[in-house]
Amino acid sequence: SNQVWSLLNGLNLHKLEPVAGSEVSALTCVPGSKVLAVGWSQRIAQYDVTADLKVKADMSWKSRGVHRADVLAVCPCPALGVVATASYDGEIVVWRLDVQGPLLHLRRQSLQLVFCLGLKRLFPAGRFYAPEEPGRCVPCLSSDQPENAVLVSGSTAGRLQVWDISRYALDTLVKINPNAARSWTAHEAPLACAEVLELSERLLVFTASVDGSAGLWTASGVPVGLFGRQDAWSITGHSSHSAPLESGALPWNICVHRHRPGF
Repeated sequence: SNQVWSLLNGLNLHKLEPVAGSEVSALTCVPGSKVLAVGWSQRIAQYDVTADLKVKADMSWKSRGVHRADVLAVCPCPALGVVATASYDGEIVVWRLDVQGPLLHLRRQSLQLVFCLGLKRLFPAGRFYAPEEPGRCVPCLSSDQPENAVLVSGSTAGRLQVWDISRYALDTLVKINPNAARSWTAHEAPLACAEVLELSERLLVFTASVDGSAGLWTASGVPVGLFGRQDAWSITGHSSHSAPLESGALPWNICVHRHRPGF
């Protein structure tokens, strides 16, 4: 099941009703305290997270039959009043938030045109191998936009790395690594998500693993808490935070990850 947690204390706020038992591939937040879920149902499910603990799926979006394959990603752009979804067959659909309907379809030919039009502005500024072990992959990246001073990468080894990119590749293409500010083992299993968040004027890193566990960290590698545990935390208080982890150490007992409490 999909659940909504509080970053402030790690408590479970809402449990979202699944749609026809289909797998959910991605979630996103949109204005109005709404959460959108996409996945194997090929439709958009909306949840109002201002209501009760158990939230029913609102299927009012005009999404039936729009995607013809499993939807794998969703990304909002509130400034333009739109949200984009991408499916397994390579199609991207841009939706209007106000009418909850499709605005634009981008298929392979359209995407090639968009790519060509953007070539003058989109080019690599830096290229480097991020994993600490050979043969590993980096499935998730995030930065502290719009400042772009910190880049966080998560690997299939469960490792999290924080890079200082404040002065990296500003003028020319470079192929050397930026300065690695910190790295630690965040989860026992491969990472599926790593997001840089700013809360209470502090940079935090949210992580989620393929084993269903999810945690919150400071940017210096201090564990704040693991979602789904009974004990709450306070991100404004330093007493509940331990010291930065040693390389390879796990902040929580491994059995927590295997049994996945609360998931």
